[in-house]
Amino acid sequence: METTGESEDAFASSTSIVADQLSKKVRTMMEDLFDEILQLEEQAIAEGQQRGKLVAKQKALSDARELGHLYGERLGKHVGQVCGVVLAIRGHPERFNLTRANKTLVQLESMLQHFSLRENTSDSEQLWIKIDSKYRQLCSLLRLDGIEDSIGAEALSF
Repeated sequence: METTGESEDAFASSTSIVADQLSKKVRTMMEDLFDEILQLEEQAIAEGQQRGKLVAKQKALSDARELGHLYGERLGKHVGQVCGVVLAIRGHPERFNLTRANKTLVQLESMLQHFSLRENTSDSEQLWIKIDSKYRQLCSLLRLDGIEDSIGAEALSF
């Protein structure tokens, strides 16, 4: 028969074993819980990054579209102004001293015939730079002060 001391030791030993097992189960459950929390956090971060990229892409497209419209409007106005001045000069040659500017006017008209607002290539960019330069030269030769900058043409570039 066991003595009280031995039964207390056995009880303490079995209680210790049960406590250890319970502690291991609780630790395992806590580790599983923290692993699940970490997985959820990583998943939320990944989803947030995907949503953020999508929102940023949509915003960039919207901004680019708006910038394109503004640029196109300014470029169209400037091309219209250049063509309008050329037509005004050709329509009323008596009002202008074309002796010095006729060659420049002919060159500008030729360049304008080859320029298209619908094409956006490096060739059209180079042609626009030449047209703008020739237009400024024509305005200077005809002493059309201030007209070449009336819509801020210096801000127009491809």
